[in-house]
Amino acid sequence: MPEVIVDPLAMAFNSAVEGDGARELAVQLAWILQVETELILRGDSDLLRRVIHGRRLEDAQQAISEAALSGWSTERYYTF
Repeated sequence: MPEVIVDPLAMAFNSAVEGDGARELAVQLAWILQVETELILRGDSDLLRRVIHGRRLEDAQQAISEAALSGWSTERYYTF
């Protein structure tokens, strides 16, 4: 994993994102994004609700609905 650099404003908000905490947060974020993408591709709204919430969940459910109607789905890739 590349070096994780945390903006000082983020550290002022939450000091747990320093050092190893920042690296762990980045690893968790990458994992959640991968799981989210997999669930959207599978169309699994039930399990998706256990992973994400709020506006992000609404957008993911919309993507699932659109894929079901069109027969097409877009896989998202994230790089850090």
